[in-house]
Amino acid sequence: LSEVVSYDGGNNLGKNMDLLVDNIRDKEVIDGSGGDVTLTADQSGGYVFVSGGARTVTLPTVAAGLNFRIITTDTGYAHVISSSAGTSLLNGWFLDSSNDTSDGTTAITKGDSQAGMTLANVVIGETLDICTDGTEWYMTAPGSLNDTPVFTS
Repeated sequence: LSEVVSYDGGNNLGKNMDLLVDNIRDKEVIDGSGGDVTLTADQSGGYVFVSGGARTVTLPTVAAGLNFRIITTDTGYAHVISSSAGTSLLNGWFLDSSNDTSDGTTAITKGDSQAGMTLANVVIGETLDICTDGTEWYMTAPGSLNDTPVFTS
C-alpha cells in the first residue's frame, strides 16, 4: 500500500502509510473447539472461539492492557471463564435475557472480584469482551446473555 501512495509529491504520505501498515495487526484466532483453553499474554487481542462441549477458558496473569474476546460457536453448553492462579479478579455487569419469553423482563447480574464465571446454556454468537488494568479483569457482554451467569468466589 505504501508503494502505491509513495508518489505523493513529497508530502510524506508514503511515510505515514508505512507507519500505518506497520501498526495494523490481524486478530489472533484461538480455537477452543478441541478442549479447554489457557490463554497467554502473547495472545492478547485475540478472539477465542469455544465450541464442541463445555469448555474452560483460563485467563493469564493480569498485566495492564491485556484483552480478549470470547465467542461461542455452538449452543447448549456451559463454558467457564476462570482467572489465573485462582485469584478472585473477575468483575462485570451482565444482562440476562432468559426471562424475556415468560415475563418480558431482563435480569442484571453483577460479578465483583470473583475467581470464575459459568455461562450456562450458551447460544451461538454469545460474546464476552474481557480486559484488565493490571489489577483485575473486567468483562462485558456486548449483547445480553442467554442465561444467568453463575460466579464462583
